[in-house]
Amino acid sequence: MWAMKNVISKKEYSPLEKRILGLYVIIDPDLTCGRDPIEIARQTLAGGTRIIQLRAKTQPDYRVLSLAQEISSLCNNYGALFIVNDRVDIAIIAQAHGVHLGLDDLPVPDARKILTQNQIVGCSSHTLEEALTANINLPDYIAVGAMYPTTAKEQPIVGGPPLLKRIRSLINLPLVAIGGITEENVGAVVEAGADAICVISAIGLAANPKDATERLRKNIKLAGGKT
Repeated sequence: MWAMKNVISKKEYSPLEKRILGLYVIIDPDLTCGRDPIEIARQTLAGGTRIIQLRAKTQPDYRVLSLAQEISSLCNNYGALFIVNDRVDIAIIAQAHGVHLGLDDLPVPDARKILTQNQIVGCSSHTLEEALTANINLPDYIAVGAMYPTTAKEQPIVGGPPLLKRIRSLINLPLVAIGGITEENVGAVVEAGADAICVISAIGLAANPKDATERLRKNIKLAGGKT
């Protein structure tokens, strides 16, 4: 069991860490109903998304880079953060604001060796132990999920808002909640302590991504979250 002495906390957030809030949308070319991922990104940014992550695991490298460069430019135009999933090299070339690393990806300290000082690193966790282990390396944010059952990833561990609330009580880093979040259940996630709400299907598969973004942001705000 982890004891309180295992918990390591930053004293204050960096300028980019302070921007880990509101709606965080993952753009996955495989989850757009066949539509252009760039257009999905444009619509959700127009609706007020604060952060976009590109996750393109099935795409060839040249396509991932092309998408990253276009979305990076869009995010800069809208004043939003742009994060690349897994690919530290693509994040550097596309001048993204940072990279998101899974449990099987490059370790956070090694990623920082090649990223610029102005780029941030987020990491995934599915359990309390994983979150506390990740916290030791002081990433810029920790994603916690799944909040609810989801088809966006295979066999997610569903810790739900109770897990998020427990992690919030122990870790002083921005927390990103992910997994099965919709406009109907987002309130409980915000109340459990999420700084940012991450969605994939709720925007990528929405008939109108801009409208879906605005509705999600409205419900985040109603629950007391920042948008």
